[in-house]
Amino acid sequence: MSDPGSERGVEWFQPTSGTIVGWLGVATGVVMVALSFGWGLTEGFSLPGFAGGLLLALAAWVTMLRPRVGLDRSDLVVRGMVSTTRLPVGAIESVVARQVLAVWVGGKRYVSAAVGHSYRDIARSRRQRHDDPALLRQNAKHSDPIYADHVVTMITERARLVRSEAGGDLKTPLPVEPGGVRRSWAWPEIAALVVLAVLLAVGIAL
Repeated sequence: MSDPGSERGVEWFQPTSGTIVGWLGVATGVVMVALSFGWGLTEGFSLPGFAGGLLLALAAWVTMLRPRVGLDRSDLVVRGMVSTTRLPVGAIESVVARQVLAVWVGGKRYVSAAVGHSYRDIARSRRQRHDDPALLRQNAKHSDPIYADHVVTMITERARLVRSEAGGDLKTPLPVEPGGVRRSWAWPEIAALVVLAVLLAVGIAL
């Protein structure tokens, strides 16, 4: 069983959204921190600017860049904003990608916004339901597979592999063992968010 806090050996999938906005947020926070020291300004050090810039950069990391989905030998790793959940991949009952990736294990639903379909993909899919089937087949020959669907396929194939190695039926989820679903908390990020929020409040109050 893998250490829930360890990410060694994890094959991460690329996020389907939020990366550009996340790095813009980090860059904006860095600029705010630089300006808080008086760079380009006549004023001295600004505690609200310093704490606010760091808080903005950290918030961008936590909300946009940290969330990821990955696979290792036995687990589906779902990294959220302030926690990481490991799901036994052989016990996955269902996995679908809509606006977010949703996975069912042990009757419970786990979601990640790191992988999903864009609004454009969803709208196109809805339009195609009313199109001519022959035209859809022709267009499918010249279209690239949607990455979110590729992620679902990879997870499904890994689940089948794990079940096969366990000697079970490929389509039947393995039972969830006690402690099979593990969650670890991102304490450094949590602590930093609290400290920076306090610093910002103090700086504004002074």
